[in-house]
Amino acid sequence: MKEDKKERGSITVFLALVLLILISIVTQVMQEAMFQADRIKLASAMDVSFNAVLGEYCKELVEEYGLFFLDVSDESGMFDKENVASRLDYYMYKNIQEQSGMLQMQLIDTEIKEFILATDCDGVAFLKEAVKAYKEKMVAKTIESAMQQSQKYQEAEKSRKAIEENQIQPSELEIPKEIKVDTKEKEKAEKVVNPVKVIEALKANGFLGIVAWDLPISSKSIDLGTTLQRRKLNQGNSQKKQTASVSEKIVFDLYCKDQFSYFGNQKRDDISSCINYEIEYLICGKAGDKENLKGVLEKIIWMREGINFAYLLTDSEKMAEAEALAAALVGYTGIVPLITAMKFAILAVWAYGESLLEVRILLTGGKVDFIKNKNNWRLQLSELSNVATIIKGNAKGDEQGLAYEEYLWILLSVSPTKGKCYRSMDLIEKRIQGITNIISFRMDNCMSYMTGEASVVSRCGRIITVSKEMEYW
Repeated sequence: MKEDKKERGSITVFLALVLLILISIVTQVMQEAMFQADRIKLASAMDVSFNAVLGEYCKELVEEYGLFFLDVSDESGMFDKENVASRLDYYMYKNIQEQSGMLQMQLIDTEIKEFILATDCDGVAFLKEAVKAYKEKMVAKTIESAMQQSQKYQEAEKSRKAIEENQIQPSELEIPKEIKVDTKEKEKAEKVVNPVKVIEALKANGFLGIVAWDLPISSKSIDLGTTLQRRKLNQGNSQKKQTASVSEKIVFDLYCKDQFSYFGNQKRDDISSCINYEIEYLICGKAGDKENLKGVLEKIIWMREGINFAYLLTDSEKMAEAEALAAALVGYTGIVPLITAMKFAILAVWAYGESLLEVRILLTGGKVDFIKNKNNWRLQLSELSNVATIIKGNAKGDEQGLAYEEYLWILLSVSPTKGKCYRSMDLIEKRIQGITNIISFRMDNCMSYMTGEASVVSRCGRIITVSKEMEYW
């Protein structure tokens, strides 16, 4: 009997030791499970809190331009990253501190680590948000069409080289004083109207009053001193490299086309817009509507002049006309190089006069074929001296061709991306200021991306830290 009792006692001690080990293991497992549950709960709370913060986006930007940005300025309009951190802290408290039960945690701290502002990376951050806003509307054919616009500009640039290669300096058209000429022939030549002098005088007086003499031109202007490229901007601290691909740049141009107004197409009422010719401002960046319109028309004339001049060089009949007129003007000198120089000068001003006539057609809603030929050439050499009067007439456009807005897109597509981004934000900033009456609204206070970090003390007494990356779209 005594031996039996000893055996039972030895078994009881063994089970007690095993039980202690099991309790220890179960306790560790429960603590680890609770820790992991706390981590999951914290991550979930971060998701909800971040979404709540991002939900405080500037609604006017969304309504007017489809852009999602978080305005992080304080009541005085100054940039304040801590303003976002405090909002995140508030939502984290609501999602954690007020919870009850086994998974209750103690919030220690929340912090915004990295962030990107709309104006960062030369405006690429803004461009990417605009591209995201427009991506649902775009289709592959639209992108292909936009790429063709840029190719047309390259064609015009090649044609322009024809003028540069045959550029005539004023000194080349001067008659040397030591040359003896027939007085009667000289007097006869002086009676011939020199189209070169006519066009040079027209250029000196300005072409806008001729091509748009009866059209209403906006006199609105923007204060360039307050624009993004003229002031010191707030900057994000993210190490994320942002660059825009070719396709993104194309889609951004389409976004601008969809959102901004231009001559003949005011998308928003005149009262609420700081300027009326917004696309023209994106291209030229001048203060006033009139200056921007003039700048765009000069670029169109530049394009058309090269194409027109290149065509004249291929038209033997028109070359012969120009040579005959050159001979009538300076042939009495007997200097062949002078006659040749005068011929090319006449061709250049002829191409310029044709370009003015084409710009007039574009401004009045007509179309102009991009490529010139015998059938669509309008201005005769004999009419060049009276080109201003002819322009004021009812010039007819081509049945097929490009309208003013299409030439505008060509110029927009080859404009520097940085300038387009910042000028777009200028217009958006001014409009939001106007409709909200919040003069302190600034695009460099608008955040599109951020990373945050939150730390808590879990129920088991361990510190948990979770990081989160969030952005719109």
